[in-house]
Amino acid sequence: MYCPNDLVNYKHRFVSLENFSVSLVGVGDIGTVTGMAGILIIPNKNTYFVGIEAKAAAFTARGGVQFDIFDTQIEVGGSVTALSAGIQFGIAIKDGEFYYKSGFALLFGYDFYIRIKFA
Repeated sequence: MYCPNDLVNYKHRFVSLENFSVSLVGVGDIGTVTGMAGILIIPNKNTYFVGIEAKAAAFTARGGVQFDIFDTQIEVGGSVTALSAGIQFGIAIKDGEFYYKSGFALLFGYDFYIRIKFA
């Protein structure tokens, strides 16, 4: 996900073979506020979502590892926050992509995500 206030947006292909590659992803943010809640079901667009997020953070550092295995992308990562408060949880399926995210913050926080994009 790209935010206009990203300090650093870094992606580096670490290992690459014909049907397998590993990439490292990293982003740093200063001053973020997010909020949303909802349930979204659009069967004709293959879109399903349920989630809630309310979070404010002075500093955020995110990192992840992305695997490309036979045209299927699997990305796993997380973030840590400082001077933050919030909670987040979400599950989504859209156009052959599955996404899960959860986290908690009270002064300091964390979150975890996994994204799977099928070929």
